This record gives sequence, structure tokens and C-alpha cells, in this order.
Amino acid sequence: MPLRRPAKPSCGSPAAVELHQFADLVANEPTPELPPFNNAEAARFAVKPHCVFIRTATLIDDVHLLGDIADAFKHHKLDRKTATITGAKAIVTLGSGYGEMHFGEGKYGGAEQVLVIQKSGGKRALSSILQNVFDAWMTLLASYSAVLKGSKLPPRSVVEDTIMQMCGSGHGSRAGSRTA
Repeated sequence: MPLRRPAKPSCGSPAAVELHQFADLVANEPTPELPPFNNAEAARFAVKPHCVFIRTATLIDDVHLLGDIADAFKHHKLDRKTATITGAKAIVTLGSGYGEMHFGEGKYGGAEQVLVIQKSGGKRALSSILQNVFDAWMTLLASYSAVLKGSKLPPRSVVEDTIMQMCGSGHGSRAGSRTA
């Protein structure tokens, strides 16, 4: 069994927190292009139906999981019954083996990456969670905004490279992550 190392707080923490808190911005800074949201939870509820696993048609509740990750980075230990992870210790730098995660998720070949270990025992690549929630927001915004209508999502490799650079590795998709 490979050694688990806690992920550095700077590795994915800013992206997770900012993307989770994007709902606050949407709710508190209304624009004519978007419907009004009473609060951040209402904005997150609106984005959930657009959250699919790595640009497939398979819905995945990464909006909730991202909230747990952001809370874990902030509070270290989560005691909410609805939390899907135990806390910051569930966010680790670790490689993964064949069949340990969803097909096509994260880096392949056992490369080290930031993983989220869920209470259920499942492993998820933080980069994929961020990608899924980012894409969900872009899809929701495009459905309302004339400026974004018809816009294509940026290539996965661009988003993955940005996430990897935030984590200090600078490797992105060229270092073994899957791209579409």
C-alpha cells in the first residue's frame, strides 16, 4: 500500500475554495443575464443538474463534494452528518491503481496526484472534481448569457494544466492525466 501524504494546503485549496464560493458571488452580485438567487445554496442547487462526470452525460454530485472539500481545507475536521469526507486528512497526495477510481478520472499509471478519500471508501481525483464543477458553472452561465451562448468549454487539458500549476507541479495533462 503506497504511503499517504496529506496534501499541501496550497495544493488545490485555493481553487476548491474559490470555485465553491463562486456561488456567493453569483447570489450576491446579481446581473440581468442570470435569474436572481436568494442565497449561495440556491445558486449551487441551480448548478447541480449541470454537473456531469468529465463531460459525459452521467450526473455526479461534485458540487456537494467540492463544498465538503472547501470546508475541510478551512475547518480541518467536518462533523456534519451530510459531509461526504471526514476532513482535511481525507485529502491526500497519493497514486492510484487500475480500477480504484471512475474510468478516465485523474492521472493514470499510478502517478501521484491529490485524491479525496470519501467516507464511502471511494477515491476521487481533486482535479476531476474541480473540472466537473467548473464545467457545470460554465454550462449554467452559458444557458442564460447571450455572450456565452454557443461557447464551447475550454479543452480539458487547459483546465487540468491550470489546476496542476496551482498545485505547483506544472505537469498537467502532459504528465499522464487523461484528456478529451
